[in-house]
Amino acid sequence: MRTAYAFLDIETVPARWREFPHALTVPPAHALLGAANAIKGPPANYSKPETIAKWWQEQTDKTPARAVKWYRGGALDPKRGEVLCIGWGLGTGDPIVLWEATERETLIALQGQLAVWAPEHIVAHGGNHFDFGFLWERATHHRLHELARWFLRVPFRHRVRLGLGDARTVLVDTAELWQTTRESTRSLVGICDHLGLTPDWHDKITGAQVLDCMLGAQDDVVRQHCHIDVVRIQRLWFHHLAPALGLVDPMARTWEHRA
Repeated sequence: MRTAYAFLDIETVPARWREFPHALTVPPAHALLGAANAIKGPPANYSKPETIAKWWQEQTDKTPARAVKWYRGGALDPKRGEVLCIGWGLGTGDPIVLWEATERETLIALQGQLAVWAPEHIVAHGGNHFDFGFLWERATHHRLHELARWFLRVPFRHRVRLGLGDARTVLVDTAELWQTTRESTRSLVGICDHLGLTPDWHDKITGAQVLDCMLGAQDDVVRQHCHIDVVRIQRLWFHHLAPALGLVDPMARTWEHRA
């Protein structure tokens, strides 16, 4: 069965986060090391030994806070992070959240959805700069090559020639389609609030707070946030972007943006 549009949003966390339940107050050793390695040395214009020693002491004092920041940053780096869950919606239908016991099982669940529905368009907000690349790298890490091929961002003509994924699938980034003069206004929440597309229930967190919620055993809050973000993307696409692209029937399989 083939559907015109699938919508997704991923929530990510630092890798092995379950092993470090107190990471935000007591940074794990690898986070301290990562923060320390990020220090490049004192400024070149420092020459007095006492000035250099004072600078190093200041950096040492700041290391725990920097380690927490470094650890949190792993959620944005597919080499240091992992997929926690995936919001998945088909057309205008109510989204589901794919969330299994391990990252690999969650990715396999997504692979199953793609195999069944074979969407002509996979739509995500900021997908070209985060979701698509993160999924490609994590799928490749787990040797889920069938899944990875769906998110390999190469020109459409090369996808056809190489037979990558489903050659007819187009990856759509709604953030790039939103025409604005300020990067700050590309936020999904900001755009939807501006257009009056905010869902009818309250989203309690942002993506930056997912790790805090998981460490606080608030899985339901994360699940709701992931679900709401997919609803936002669906509403943005069908209510505004699809009509702006000239799709009289936004469900029609007519958009051929395949550079």
